[in-house]
Order: sequence, then structure tokens, then C-alpha cells
Amino acid sequence: MSREGPAGEAGCSSGINERHDCSSCRPEGERESGGVSAGGPVASVLGWAGVPREQLIVVHDDMDMDFGRIRIRWDGGDGGHKGVRSVTETLGSPFFYRIKVGIGRDPVMAPEDYVLSRFPKDQVGELVEVVDRVVDAIQTFVYEGKEKAMNVYNRA
Repeated sequence: MSREGPAGEAGCSSGINERHDCSSCRPEGERESGGVSAGGPVASVLGWAGVPREQLIVVHDDMDMDFGRIRIRWDGGDGGHKGVRSVTETLGSPFFYRIKVGIGRDPVMAPEDYVLSRFPKDQVGELVEVVDRVVDAIQTFVYEGKEKAMNVYNRA
């Protein structure tokens, strides 16, 4: 099953199986110096899908982690991530799950330029594997539980 999300705010799809009703959304809009103003679209989608904030999983990049590393967290600060800050401010709480995906840092490029740049050629080949692992982490989280997902992906 698939349905469209709130118009103009996020590209969304949803699926239902015998155990779970899941929606995935990507906020669309102008980037603001390295971040999307994601809070409004995320709040809108939570209302549209009837999902409590405690079941939200935000997947985002993290420059303070090595490329390809995955870490699952509950709550915490935004770590300087403007999209996560926008979600936290709009929801009025840092209490939601995050799947952080390491992108590393460029030692010479400004952070706000780096996060908007293309991946270096030497990482493009690995990117498919990283995305596959993120999908696996989400599936483990949803189908086998957050504890198992955190145990598997936070130690890798």
C-alpha cells in the first residue's frame, strides 16, 4: 500500500504488513546553510500518519563519525545538525530516535559546504553498501526491536 503525504512538504510513502504500518518521508524544501528546515514537514507527517513522536526515527548524516559508520540513539542534542535542530525545536522535544550515518569531515572544506557537496569518487562505490546497511538497521529496528538494532549497529 502506498499513499502520498502532505503536499509540498515531504515526499512520503507508507507500507503495511502483517505486523507494522510504516511511513518513510524525506523533507523537501530550501536548504538553509547546510540544513533543511525539516521540523515543519516532520511534524506535519507525524500528524498525517498518526505517529507519536516516540515512534519517530530520523535518519541523518553526521560529520563527527567516520564515513559509513551507523549509530542509533534516543534523544540527545543536535550536534550542530541544522535539520535535527529544526525537528527538535518544532516538536519541542529531543525525545525521538535518530539513525546517524557517518560522512566524515573534509579537513579543508567548510562544514556547510561539505555537507552539500557530492561524495568523493573514492566513497561513491561504498555508498551503496552504506545505504544498504542503513536500510538493514531500519528493518532491524522496526521488525526486531530497538534494543537489538542498537546492539548490532552501535558496536560495529
